[in-house]
Amino acid sequence: MYKSKAVEDTVTVGTHALYAPDGVPSTAWLLSHPKIRALLGSCPDDYISQVEVAAPLPSKLDLSLASPLKFPPLEPSFVDILVADYFSSVHPYYPLLGRSVFLTHQRDVLRDGLQSTIESAICLCVYALAAIAASQPGVPLDGQFDHMGSIFMSPALKIMMSLSTFALQPSVESSQAWTLAAVWFTYLGRPLQSWKCISQAAANLQHLFHCDLRACFDLPPSCLRELEKDVPLPTYNDDEAAEAPFLVAEVHFRQLINNTNTQCEDHRDVIGPPQLIPGAFPEDEIPPGEPPEELHDGLLRRASQLLCELDDWFEQLPREIKPSSERIEATSDQAKVLRARYYAAKIAIQRPLLLYASEQAFTDIPVSLVEVCEACVEDCKLLLLSMSQVSRKRSPYLWSLSQTALDVVLLLCVTYSSPHLSFLVEELLDLQELVIANLTRWSTPGSAFEAAIGIIERARMKQGLLRSRDS
Repeated sequence: MYKSKAVEDTVTVGTHALYAPDGVPSTAWLLSHPKIRALLGSCPDDYISQVEVAAPLPSKLDLSLASPLKFPPLEPSFVDILVADYFSSVHPYYPLLGRSVFLTHQRDVLRDGLQSTIESAICLCVYALAAIAASQPGVPLDGQFDHMGSIFMSPALKIMMSLSTFALQPSVESSQAWTLAAVWFTYLGRPLQSWKCISQAAANLQHLFHCDLRACFDLPPSCLRELEKDVPLPTYNDDEAAEAPFLVAEVHFRQLINNTNTQCEDHRDVIGPPQLIPGAFPEDEIPPGEPPEELHDGLLRRASQLLCELDDWFEQLPREIKPSSERIEATSDQAKVLRARYYAAKIAIQRPLLLYASEQAFTDIPVSLVEVCEACVEDCKLLLLSMSQVSRKRSPYLWSLSQTALDVVLLLCVTYSSPHLSFLVEELLDLQELVIANLTRWSTPGSAFEAAIGIIERARMKQGLLRSRDS
């Protein structure tokens, strides 16, 4: 296998870094649920997607290849501040390249000036990320720091688009640059543009490690899975080694959540978890002559097995990064995100049971089903508290966690509307207002954050949960 010097000496872009920093949640699937439709009326399944497609890019972001390439001036003292901000505020979330490697790129750039090279693009991406991450908590997403970051990101993207189109030799550095750009778009709350950048990074690596005609002209549907066996894992120096496990664990949780949500969409008409497929588990095969088990018993058994597998994996996490399950402030930003993803994974497994229970006209709901619904609701509450901690300041997770919070609020609304489960969410109004307050920090006209607030407000009006503003 071809292995460049960059692969050996830098924090390489492994497959875990190529999963988009801000994933696509399951809101579309929930919006199609009958009880959600009853709450929201004629809300299209792809409403959030439509909002994202229609939202314009930042006004200061110039991506026209026809316009001349304009480089911002680089004052060494100002650059030092940006680099410090990047490695303190952004790098811990996504340790994509080592400090020593970056400083080598920057030394060449400061000596020779910014040019149409991938090294210049990497430096510009780092400066753009530092500028936007350093903004004050609660500054709107269309604030001055977004424009400041655009000054650096505009020429960086032009360089990257040109090289991706015309360069004949792919490089790991190109994938690093595209991934850094993807992270920058997540700070803007722009998941679709982030995914486009990740797609470019993945295609570049596909060509790097499988450089043949089939790879160039007939890419497999998911080149990420094809790369898992070839792309080396990142390497870190001693100072950076502690940051890697957070990223790997967080991406593992997101893969689990995404796989569960995707299968839910594929089998939305089937009541039960996505794994409820004949032959998915050995015990699914019912011996001849034995009556089939009750549906809720089968759902409970499968959910229990999946939760046990999740908890077994959770227990294997290094003690230094394992998030606490108690309602206490996490010690680091990464721990806050990891805890939110852990609860989201548990909810993804238990959610089909909660929806199933909410749809049944039980005269005597089984105690075992009540217990798992109660556990799912408790996980929902803990996720919303964790999300509240993360959303206090700008991060790469603003969009995905805000949409996950919307999912959870809708799930709690369904629970509240069920007579035999409503007692589990007596504080629904307070939870809704917590999420609205978090979303309001980042809501701008036409944004998905504004759309999410509108959806929650609509559900509250339908359920009569609007608290008097004078009280």
